[in-house]
Amino acid sequence: MPPDKGGARLRISDYLFLETQDFEQTFYILKQSNPHYHNNVNYDEWLANIQLTTQANLSKCYFLLVDDTVVGTGAIVATSDKYGVVGAVAVLPPYRGNGYGFEISQFITKQILQLNKQPVLMTSGDNIVNLYSKVGYKTTHKWGYIKIL
Repeated sequence: MPPDKGGARLRISDYLFLETQDFEQTFYILKQSNPHYHNNVNYDEWLANIQLTTQANLSKCYFLLVDDTVVGTGAIVATSDKYGVVGAVAVLPPYRGNGYGFEISQFITKQILQLNKQPVLMTSGDNIVNLYSKVGYKTTHKWGYIKIL
């Protein structure tokens, strides 16, 4: 899918990041990349939340482009006076194994630091924890996901 043309383009080393409000494509990438989004997240509810936080300037979504192709996404999913939350980091399956998840995570972290906020995130799965440890994150708590059926 071609990226939307409305956002700011930010070149970091050899990577091009595009701020986006193309939430449909963002959700598509998340669904293709993460079974949690595919199986448990309702698009309309997710969309309402991301639109609300984006309009309130509490979140920002980005695409990672390689050769003008969107290969992944990441976001500052929430901010407070002290913190910025890294989230919605995903790389489309055909592009995995190239370090793009690391680059997206590092980029989002730097964006939060430029806002003079402490980057934080919540994640599960050892492979994801290992990725974020390479960016510089340390595990401070364990949590579980439950839902009412």
